[in-house]
Amino acid sequence: MAKAIKILAGVLGAFILLLVLTALLLPLLFDKDDLKQAIGDAVLERTGRELTIAGELNFSVFPWLGVEVSQIRLGNATGFSPESFAEIGQASLGVRLLPLLKKKIEVGRVTLDDFVLNLSVKANGRNNWQDLLEAEDTNAETGEDGAIAFDSQGIAGLTIRNALIDYQDESTGAHYTLSEFSLEAGAIGGKQPVPVELTMRLDDHMAGRSIQVEASTVIDANLAENRFDFADLVVQTEIAAPDLPGGSQRMNLKVPEIRSDLNAQTLSANNFELSMMGLELSGTLAVTGIIDNPGYSGQIRISDFSPRDLFAQLRVDIPETADPDVLTRARAELKFKGNNRSMTLSEIDMRLDQSQLSGELTVRNFDQPAIDFELSLDQIEVDRYLEPVTDTAAQGLPLGETNIELPVDMLEGLDIEGQFTIGSVVSVGMTFTDMVAGVTIKNKRLRLYPVSALFYGGTYSGDIRLDGSGDLPVLSINEKIEGIQFAEMAADLFDGAPLSGTAEGHVRLSGAGRTSGQVSRRLAGDIGLALNDGAWEGTNIWYEISKALAIFKQQAPPAPPAENRTVFSRMQATATVSEGVMTTNDLVAELPFLTLSGGGTIDLASSKIDLKLVAIVRSDPELLGDGLTRDIAGERIPLKITGTLDDPSIQPDFVDLLKEKAKEKLLEKLGLGGLLGVKPRPAESDADRENPSGQPVEPEEQPKDPEEQLKDDIEEKIKNKLKDLFGGG
Repeated sequence: MAKAIKILAGVLGAFILLLVLTALLLPLLFDKDDLKQAIGDAVLERTGRELTIAGELNFSVFPWLGVEVSQIRLGNATGFSPESFAEIGQASLGVRLLPLLKKKIEVGRVTLDDFVLNLSVKANGRNNWQDLLEAEDTNAETGEDGAIAFDSQGIAGLTIRNALIDYQDESTGAHYTLSEFSLEAGAIGGKQPVPVELTMRLDDHMAGRSIQVEASTVIDANLAENRFDFADLVVQTEIAAPDLPGGSQRMNLKVPEIRSDLNAQTLSANNFELSMMGLELSGTLAVTGIIDNPGYSGQIRISDFSPRDLFAQLRVDIPETADPDVLTRARAELKFKGNNRSMTLSEIDMRLDQSQLSGELTVRNFDQPAIDFELSLDQIEVDRYLEPVTDTAAQGLPLGETNIELPVDMLEGLDIEGQFTIGSVVSVGMTFTDMVAGVTIKNKRLRLYPVSALFYGGTYSGDIRLDGSGDLPVLSINEKIEGIQFAEMAADLFDGAPLSGTAEGHVRLSGAGRTSGQVSRRLAGDIGLALNDGAWEGTNIWYEISKALAIFKQQAPPAPPAENRTVFSRMQATATVSEGVMTTNDLVAELPFLTLSGGGTIDLASSKIDLKLVAIVRSDPELLGDGLTRDIAGERIPLKITGTLDDPSIQPDFVDLLKEKAKEKLLEKLGLGGLLGVKPRPAESDADRENPSGQPVEPEEQPKDPEEQLKDDIEEKIKNKLKDLFGGG
């Protein structure tokens, strides 16, 4: 369209000059018909184009030398369609007579009605205006430029009504039409600013889009210094397209002042206001190197708006979010600078819902954008922006039953490197504070590293990767926690998991899948966890043992404890993970009356527990004084833990107990009864081993561990029984 405007200006300028010459000279030399013919011959000689004036050609002499002409037609270039290259329905102008005596020209208002310009490009690139430009260059070289020895004072005004420019390019298929073009301008060429009003319509026939424009401004032009200033610019546009909501959108622009200096190649616009698609923008703009190497800088502010409403107007589908109230309020303020190769956003102050973002971001290479950033976020609840869980994966259900889709498609084509700092973030139900996260996205791979945060009274560090470059996305995590208050973390992560204590541990897992559920069922790796000074809430292991003993002895069960919890001083385990199932063989826990050890499995996808433990009952004086529990002091009691992580069930393993009883019966029949009833003798102290006189004796060798002593006693009894049975000496 720039070419079209240039051609339009050239044609209009030449036509105005032609009218001036006609008004000054030709009425004195020719009658109207001869004048029409003379004008046509002159144009044909200079351009090779045929010019016809089919309408009236009228003149006036005093106080204005005026001319009015209608139905002017300029033929097309050779080889193009027979339609006119340019047409003017009616035109008029006047030149004040008296100033001519001082060789000054004062042109009155120039009026053009129904101006038509048809521009065309052939498939081979040839166009229908190049010959006119060449003819103009030739005339300039020969001095036939039509200049007159008069000092022009400009024109009193310009009126263009209902102009049309049609542009078609067969080589690209482009077809644009500028129609309904009207222009009203005040005095041009003087020292006073020129008020201008303009309306037009631009159609892109290939895209099926159109733009209706109404504009007004006051232009202060200094042609000698090539400076142009615009005051009170107002532009109203309406864009119509089939893909826009309602079929159309309006845009309004207001700029109090625009200053441009073409010699210095600068332009500035202060305090502009732009409204479009529900957005209210304001700011400043400065441009340098307008012609040679454009660069720009400025500031922009966006008032409160709803991102959801904006996406709806743009017809952009956004995934359903867990919280329907997110993406409902946003605003922004920032500075920008850039050129045709890069852009930097600085002093960013953006708000989305309850979150505030600040920092700096740079985009390089617009063809294949690469983004660097240093951003800080005060707080965000990531879970609110994720897709909601399904009915079968509501909050509190195991990870394997959830259906949160991994954001792999969002990584397509991204090249991002930067660092986030976040004051507070809630993700997957867990809360982190003072988080620092390095972010790298390239080749459809995301890496969050290094990641560190304060986390439930302790610290967290991690390395999280999402590889979406293959057929099936792979999520891997390498995380470590220290000094964590496990109860607070577990309550958020599992919606009320029963364990508490100070935790240290690590998680090194990876799994493939498109949703969190698929990944959890394919997890592999290892986990380590140690809990100190904690408790298992909701379950009292000693009460469960006592209750089972009462049933076994056919006695009344003990009263429920005041606190339904199992306190432990230490609990630790390491585990391997394969196909989403965690297996441990070294689970150890120290309880007030018991030492637990054993292992089993936990299905991370379903949270189901299958653990078998052995409880070694310590010979505590409190137990020995209890008739119900006295007999099990020093015993080994098998236990089973089943159920789920958030609702475990702990009971004595009666199957193993029956097996032990069956062994005892068998040994009794063999005459070996009571072997399994051997209990380890408590170790004697030096004070216990006194002679009859009550005097201390010399210490003997270090006493054996009770467990080792038990093994020795059993072996000794079995040897003696075998000797008796087989007559051994």
